[in-house]
Amino acid sequence: MSGWEMDRQKRGEIETWLRHIIWCIPLPFLMDLKIGFDFHILGPAYYLAMIRQRKRRIPAVLLGTVGVLLLPGSALRWKYGMLLSFFLLVEWYLERYRPLWSEWKRCIFNEACLAIVVLIMSITGMLPEYQMVMIFLEGAF
Repeated sequence: MSGWEMDRQKRGEIETWLRHIIWCIPLPFLMDLKIGFDFHILGPAYYLAMIRQRKRRIPAVLLGTVGVLLLPGSALRWKYGMLLSFFLLVEWYLERYRPLWSEWKRCIFNEACLAIVVLIMSITGMLPEYQMVMIFLEGAF
């Protein structure tokens, strides 16, 4: 391989990484988007879509963390930090131990795990009851 082809290949890899980062840039802004009754649905949904793609996982985690830190109020930061960490953990588990599961099985598993997390957060008092509907909507997206 000549030097020119190596430069072209490196340039192509850099462009690919930049494209992945650019796809994740809206994440901090979507975390603070308010729809209706303070629904921040699009942020976690977009985060989940980005971490499902292996190559976009690292920028999505970094920019998702930035988005959580920019949220107003420590209660909202805590809730969304837990939710995004949960999505990352479940996706890691599915990729490592259940790589051949179809998309519908993954969705059912995600929803079941989300229900367990919401129950635990409600029992411990971290999550008021009216927000349970909001988290289930986020999981559905």
